[in-house]
Amino acid sequence: MKTEICNIWCSVLNYHDTAKEINTSAPLHEPVFFLKSGSTISYEDQLVILPSFSHEVLYEVEIALQFNKNLEAGWIGLALDLTARDLQKKLKMQAFPWTLAKSFKGACPIGSFIPIKKLDRLENLDFSLEVNGSLRQKGNTRDMVFSCKALITYLLVHFPVCPYDLLLTGTPAGASQIKKGDRLVGKIADHYTAHWTVHE
Repeated sequence: MKTEICNIWCSVLNYHDTAKEINTSAPLHEPVFFLKSGSTISYEDQLVILPSFSHEVLYEVEIALQFNKNLEAGWIGLALDLTARDLQKKLKMQAFPWTLAKSFKGACPIGSFIPIKKLDRLENLDFSLEVNGSLRQKGNTRDMVFSCKALITYLLVHFPVCPYDLLLTGTPAGASQIKKGDRLVGKIADHYTAHWTVHE
């Protein structure tokens, strides 16, 4: 559903296999979040445009939840958390915020959203991402460090969540570089499919 989205709340290292992949540890005691601007969103009917100032943009497929006007998680879909990894590395080395690497124009392609009630449960959902017909990422929500319920609870207690904000719940291992002309297909079990095409 296309509504005005103020904020995109993104969970950090919420899958153990992702933490192992980059030789670090996942948060253990409480979730960690970073923020993308709602204006970074692009939709399936729009081409994904990569920033000219980065030469290493990575895709990360994530289960995305959207809050309703009562700040309840009402809808579910998929999103791509795009990261300008080359810039992120430079910013980390200087102990600067990652905003340029995570919140550039078009940094959050999303699919359509469906009511959560259409799914049996959030705690055991398979999801995946194919790039040009090849499976690149595969995960299940049961493997999250913090469950969807735990992420929602923490977010609502600690942050100024607005109606229709998005919660990106973390990515499984397999994030890699996205390139011009790529075609990406994300799936949630047999319930949902999202398509994105990168501008050439």
